Parts: sequence; structure tokens; C-alpha cells
Amino acid sequence: VAMLNDAVKKGGAFASQSVGGLSGAFIPVCEDQALANAVRDDSLGLEIAAVERTRSPLSLLVLDVDHFKQINDSFGHDAGDKVLRSIAQVLGGCVRIIDIVARVGGEEFAVILPHTDAQGAHEVAQRMRVAVAQASWLGQPTTISIGAASLRAAETACGLYARADAALYAAKKSGRNRVVAA
Repeated sequence: VAMLNDAVKKGGAFASQSVGGLSGAFIPVCEDQALANAVRDDSLGLEIAAVERTRSPLSLLVLDVDHFKQINDSFGHDAGDKVLRSIAQVLGGCVRIIDIVARVGGEEFAVILPHTDAQGAHEVAQRMRVAVAQASWLGQPTTISIGAASLRAAETACGLYARADAALYAAKKSGRNRVVAA
């Protein structure tokens, strides 16, 4: 299956970025391997370090395409990959140049929102949710569920990601196509 190769959007351009590269200063220890892979990218660690220096807010969104398996089963994996690329573009159109949208695996994305508090993160998440739901995806309605978390004092990248991920699962459990804040 062709992958999006961790498409990262920064400033309107998509680039391939490895999630496995670690800086010497940021080595998260997470129990969940998928979680560890998602936070190994230097971007989240660097943003947390900047927040510690500037005392500005930082939020993280973790989102998942609802019922994505049905798209792959109905239309094939190539069509599913095209849908994921299109969704990545829609998500990228909902953020600022300083925000980072990255595919972290399968049909899951993470969005790092520097200088964004909980209310701002919720607004961005709702904008993304509506934009994806309004787009046409192979003539079939497609929605996303989103978990949002804002960085707490002394919180690690793993802790922030775990709270956003738990909120994502709460969104899915409570009916999908919604935003839940941690």
C-alpha cells in the first residue's frame, strides 16, 4: 500500500519527513509504540521547548478518519490513499503557516498548534471537522473525529499526546464526527 510518507504541511508545501529522527535533547519514553513513533518527530519536542522558554500556549490535535476501512474495502487502497492525501490538503488549508499537520500512521493525523490555547484549538478542530465533512470523497460522506489537548505545566510530549489521543477515542466512542477536549 502506498503511504503518504508522513506528509508534513508547513507553510503551504508538503514534504516527506521521517518520524524516526531523534534529536539528542528529546527522547520520549512512551509505553505505546504508536504513541512513541508519533512523538519522536523533533517538531513536538521543539515546540514544547519553545513554549517553556516563551510561556506561550501550545495545543495538539489528534484526529482519525471515521470508518476509513470502508473506503479501502469499497474502493481499494489506491483510492484510500488519494482520499488521505486530499484530507491532508484540506487539513492544511485550515491552519496557519506556523502550525504543523502530520500523518502519524494509517488514517491518523496530528496537528501541532503553537501559540494556541484550548479555545483556539477547539476552533481549529471544528473548522477542520466541518471542512472534511463538506468535501466530496468518492461520492461518499467522510468525517473525522478529533481529540484536542493543551499543554500543561511540566507535561511531556508523551503526556500531551496521550491526553489528545484519549480525547480522540472519546470522540469516536461518543458517536464520531466530533471534537472532544482532554
